Amino acid sequence: MRHLALPAWYSTIATLATAVDDQNVAAVISQCLFTDDIASSLALDPLSSLKVTALALHDQLNFLLRNVPVV
Repeated sequence: MRHLALPAWYSTIATLATAVDDQNVAAVISQCLFTDDIASSLALDPLSSLKVTALALHDQLNFLLRNVPVV
C-alpha cells in the first residue's frame, strides 16, 4: 500500500526527509512558508524579486485577458 504524506507547515522538511527514506510514500504535498507576504520579496535578492514580480504581473494581465498563465 502506498501513502501520501501531508505535513503540517512546521514539519515539511522532516516529512520530505521521511518520504525520501520510505518507499511506501507515493507523494508529498508540501506547503511553502512564503506564499503571500512581503517576506517573500525580502527573501530574494533585488534582481530576482523584480523578475518574479514581472512574471506575476504578466500572469495577472493574462488572467484579465483570459490568456494562459506564463508560469
